[in-house]
Amino acid sequence: MFLNPISVSKVISNIREIKNASLIEKDILSLIDSHNLNYFWNNLSQKEKENFINFKEFRQYEKSKYSNISIKIDKIKIENNNSLSIKFLVTSTHKSIRIPQYYNIHYFTFSINSKKKLTQIGIFSLKSPIIIYSNRTFNKIIKIPILMLHRVAPQYPIESEYPNAYAYNIDYHLTLTTTDFKSQLQYLKDNNYHTINMNTLYNYYYYDFPLPKNPIIITFDDGRESAFQYAYPLLLKYHDTAVFNIITGFVGSDKKIQKYMNWKQIKTMYNHGMEIESHTVTHLALGDLNFSEMNYQILISKASIESKLGSSVQFIAYPSGSPFRNNNIPKEKILISRLKYYGYVAGLIDDSFNRNIQNLANSYALYRIRDSNLSLSGFITLITSNIIG
Repeated sequence: MFLNPISVSKVISNIREIKNASLIEKDILSLIDSHNLNYFWNNLSQKEKENFINFKEFRQYEKSKYSNISIKIDKIKIENNNSLSIKFLVTSTHKSIRIPQYYNIHYFTFSINSKKKLTQIGIFSLKSPIIIYSNRTFNKIIKIPILMLHRVAPQYPIESEYPNAYAYNIDYHLTLTTTDFKSQLQYLKDNNYHTINMNTLYNYYYYDFPLPKNPIIITFDDGRESAFQYAYPLLLKYHDTAVFNIITGFVGSDKKIQKYMNWKQIKTMYNHGMEIESHTVTHLALGDLNFSEMNYQILISKASIESKLGSSVQFIAYPSGSPFRNNNIPKEKILISRLKYYGYVAGLIDDSFNRNIQNLANSYALYRIRDSNLSLSGFITLITSNIIG
């Protein structure tokens, strides 16, 4: 969750012994020291370094984000030879900083790789958690298309393979062919668009992290295997990134006619620069759920992804856009309070209005462009027009 890769060689041989937890703690705390910026700069990938002009700009960004944060280790549990569970104590003397309670009540599991290093992404990384300053007033209007995709495949679905017309029609209207997707990516490349993820967008919003020219976000809902088979290779080919919103309860299954990615496939994408976020546990409309059911859907999906990948999950795509799409104000207020409690920063609507200009202060109801059944000319119109959200 918060760590840079660190060596645990001096404790790995006896990792089953609880007494070695203090040694691990010493190593970890030395690496989350907010003044140790040279170390973190040297351990960024070349691609991450390219986001900054130089070390000075990197230092300014990191200090603006973490200078008021204190991170200590509350408890460490040694699970086995390959993993640790760590409970943090995250605090701040800065009264305006909102620390989600989730960080201080849950254990985060970290695996140890063959080189005896903790493999999770570091606190001083572009993928590390967004820290919200609650008393700062923002009103950032930005033109940024957020595309919503589901099924990318060589052809449209075949009706005879579906149990009924309803199931077929759903998949038909959620399909974008690989040919059309490739044409879209080629257009983005030729016209100097740059794909970013949700984390980068909100690093820009809260910490003024620079965005590339013509930013655009590509999102995939559900976690269908077809997205891994056909969309993911094209994203790599064009050096693009995307956000995959996963229904964690469907991972590795054949539910609802569709095959879904397994955790190995999801982790492969994550390791190659894709962002993995929540789409709940079983894809139920959140506006239809009671308090405990809503908590389950947003918490367990988040915890599942974090435990499997070691990533920080702070964004959610609402199934059917509920409760925001149907304007259920009471449920919106309840859901936002729970999302804040668990450390979510923003939410994506399944929107039918295809808006691409947004006020980022409206973070829990961001609009998306439905990218399916679109010709290239239709796609260009939607991402280039000034459609206000």
